[in-house]
Amino acid sequence: MFYRFGILSFSVVLFCFTFAQAQIMGVHTGGENHLFDISEIDSINFIDRQLSVEPQALDFGQIRPGEISSLNITITNASQELLTIDRVTFNNESFYIEAQLPLEIINEIPRVIEVFFSPPRNGEFAGNMAIHSDAQENIETIVPLSGIGFDPFWVEETDLNVSILIQEATFNGQPLEPGDLVLAYTQDELLAGVAVVPDGFPEEAIGMVAWGSDPDLDNGFQNGEEIDFRFWITRLNSEVNAEVEMIAGGEPVFIPNGFMVVRLRAAQ
Repeated sequence: MFYRFGILSFSVVLFCFTFAQAQIMGVHTGGENHLFDISEIDSINFIDRQLSVEPQALDFGQIRPGEISSLNITITNASQELLTIDRVTFNNESFYIEAQLPLEIINEIPRVIEVFFSPPRNGEFAGNMAIHSDAQENIETIVPLSGIGFDPFWVEETDLNVSILIQEATFNGQPLEPGDLVLAYTQDELLAGVAVVPDGFPEEAIGMVAWGSDPDLDNGFQNGEEIDFRFWITRLNSEVNAEVEMIAGGEPVFIPNGFMVVRLRAAQ
């Protein structure tokens, strides 16, 4: 028994001596053990996993409804420990990402995430992007988002409409040019119908839909309301009033599920 005790004592002394000569320091942090050779180190600073983003907010500006715009956000980790982003959530469906998660960041090497904005209609949109990670001090990082859906010729489609066939559309005696617009306004100046002049016009007629208002709303034509036709002349960047001649369909008024054929003329 004395022999075994002697071997054990010698081993412990040698182990301690080796650590003393190498000046090894063990540190337990973040659930992990770390060993450091501090023989030539005056001081040691430990930095936990820290997530930072740049820019700290995203403003997408004006975007046409239905179109998509994107901006980049750069994410860094100010430590040598591996940081993992496991989720990114939004409180507004107009904003989203397509990045593959989880996303790992280490050694201060930045990672870029592309953020998308697609407004469903005209109006201002705001929300938050929440980045969920295992950073010690900020497991949820919030990035404010904003953008505007804007299209001067955007029309809200509803459950009620009237179909319009435009056989003729002239401005100063000449047919409208491809890319010009035919517009249908309510009596309250609400745009509730748009048609783009096709490349084949005037040989090809212009098809158009004017939209009726939903029940208890004012987002389109009311039953029996007169339709105000106008042209948008692209080369002049100008809107002009158009006179209507009915070929079929009675009066130029909104009738749900109705159909009319017209000729439109404008002069300036």
